[in-house]
Parts: sequence; structure tokens; C-alpha cells
Amino acid sequence: MKKQILIIFLLILNLTLFSQSKDKEYYTDIAKGMGYYFGMELTLDLIVEKYPTLSREAMNAKMNLKIAHEKSIENMESIYGQASGENMGVFKKEIINRILTEYDYANFSSYEATAYLHNFEEERIKGNHELYGEFVGILLSHNSYYQSNQAKEFLDDFKSIFHSDNHPKSKGLNLSIEYPKSWTGQEGKRPNILTLIQSSDKNCIITLLIKDVLAEMGENINTLSHEDVEYFKSGEFANEMFEETFTYDYAKEFVDAMGLENIKDFEFKKTKIDAQPTMIAKARGVKSTILAEIEVYTINYLILYNHYMISVGVMIQLNEQDNTKAHIEKYELLSALITNSLIIKDQW
Repeated sequence: MKKQILIIFLLILNLTLFSQSKDKEYYTDIAKGMGYYFGMELTLDLIVEKYPTLSREAMNAKMNLKIAHEKSIENMESIYGQASGENMGVFKKEIINRILTEYDYANFSSYEATAYLHNFEEERIKGNHELYGEFVGILLSHNSYYQSNQAKEFLDDFKSIFHSDNHPKSKGLNLSIEYPKSWTGQEGKRPNILTLIQSSDKNCIITLLIKDVLAEMGENINTLSHEDVEYFKSGEFANEMFEETFTYDYAKEFVDAMGLENIKDFEFKKTKIDAQPTMIAKARGVKSTILAEIEVYTINYLILYNHYMISVGVMIQLNEQDNTKAHIEKYELLSALITNSLIIKDQW
């Protein structure tokens, strides 16, 4: 069987989409997530039935799959069923019957079954594989518990990793940062922003930015003397900048430069992240756009490493219907976890 069963199942399931949906992309994602989950269930059941020596491993895999994603699939079935008018029990049976009719499962070999179970939890349940990450992210975005406890998803090790290696905006600095699997990442449109990471509910955006302080000063590390290079690489420059430049006034100016209006609840703190000197600036204010004025809460982590300044910027959209304090706290803890996952590879 050359194609993975879950992919075959996914393609069939997508054919059932109702074309008049107001948000076709949204329901297509739900269909993808359900197809992915049902495909794994069907395949694991097949392995249990066909290969007794693999049945215990397959049953354990199915149990772990259920523990991880059953909440999501129940929510998605409800949403999809209400929108399509389908009875999900009948619908699921019809899909499975179509698969069993159209594909020759007799040729599903013991070798393929063994390969399917290999690293099942890490790759297929947690989505740490390039083929499955999107589908696991969709499932997690419909897990009501994780959506109300954003940090728990991260702490349960459902994570994606962004690497700056060889990125044209990295200024030659190699680092990595982790974020929840249900969030999506894309390259930032502005010159220094490497990636823009957005929560599945669209209420929080995190940007990663790298600046070469030397370049900003009109200098080039490659043209400096050996003594000057050692000065920068020793961390002495970063420490001096941290003490002399990263002040309360600097943090206030940094927030003011973000273009926020009616700024309040300003906070300033110094700490270390990945053993590097770091400034944290927090504030609440109004962000004006062409379409609307949006109240936001921002958290900015400025991390100094050698002659680089790494910025992790967090913007949380505030809504009148939410408990503002609880809403901020939900993302504030997560943003700290994400920022503390930062690894500056060049220092190791």
C-alpha cells in the first residue's frame, strides 16, 4: 500500500464538504482534523485485527490517541454535524465502508503495520513530523481545555519549533524558539521580523525580531580589530548596554514608539533569558488601524547577546466581553514560557 491510509482517508473525507459554507476554509480544516483522527483509528483497529503480535502496541497507541485528542474530535464532530446536517455516527460508518470497499487492505503488510506504529506518539499524536504537524495543530485548536488554558498545551509538550538558521533576516544569528502546536507561524512582512506566530483564536500575536546593534551603529564585525571582536563576543558590550541603556526611560520610549495611544499599566523589569541580559516592558494601550481602534496589552522581551538584540514581542487583543485580567494572564504565562524556550545556538 503505497499511500498512507490516513492520507487516503483524509482525501475521501474532504470530498464530503458542503460547498455553500460561509467559511469553507474553517470547515475544510475541521474535515482535515476529523479525517486524520478517524484514519488513525481505522488503521490501528486493522492492525489489532490482522496482526496479533502487534495488537498490544496498536491498542496502547489508540488509547494514547484518545487521551490526547478525544476532546477535540467530539467538539469538531459537533461543529461539523450542526453545519452540515449530517448524523456523525452514520456519516462515519459510511466513510469507513467506502474506504474498505475502495482500497485493498489485504495488501497492508506486517512491515507497513510495524512502520506505522514506529514512533507513533511522537510523530502522529504530538505532530512532530512534517507530514502530520498541520493536522495535529487543527485538533489542538479545537480542544476546549487547551484553548482556555493556553499554557497547558505548551506544558503538555505539544510544540512547534522555529529555527533561524540560514534565515535571511537572522543577521547570521542561529537560535530557536518553541510555541504551541495549535498556533501558526509565518514570516513577518517587516524587514527585521523573522516570524509572526498567531494563536488559533487570533487573540495573541508574537513576533521574533533580530537587530545587529553594530550594523545600526554603522559598524561591521568583520572589519573590527581582534581586540574589539573579543570585547563584543565576551559579553562585556552586552552587559554595559544592559546597565547603561536598558533603563526605565528607555523602556518607556520603546513602548511609546510602538504607536500605542492612552498607554497605562506600564511595567519595567530586568532579568536574564538563556543566561543573557534581558529587559521586559509591559503596557496596555490602544492600537489604531485603518479599520478600527483595538485595545491591546503588549509584552516586550529585549534580549542582548554579543552585538545582537533579540526582541520577542507579544500583543494580546483585549475584548470587552472578556475578564481583562484573566484574559491577559492566560497569555502572559504562555508568553513567558515561549520566551524562556529561546535557545541561542551560537553560544553553545
